[in-house]
Amino acid sequence: MHPSDPHRPAFHLVGDPWLNDPIPFFFEGDWHLFYQHNPGKAFWGDMCWGHAVSRDLVLALKRAGRRDS
Repeated sequence: MHPSDPHRPAFHLVGDPWLNDPIPFFFEGDWHLFYQHNPGKAFWGDMCWGHAVSRDLVLALKRAGRRDS
């Protein structure tokens, strides 16, 4: 479990506060995960796309997302 929140897993990409519709794929040696999220709100609304990249599926780098149009 995550040390600061016992309800959040330690080895699982989690959103802030949540993410939806994850789309994973492998490309040129990296795992990519695109997902939808609503920054700062725990419900559907002003949705954005997020992007995380990992070489080993343990450490992930979150990249800047973009708003849905």
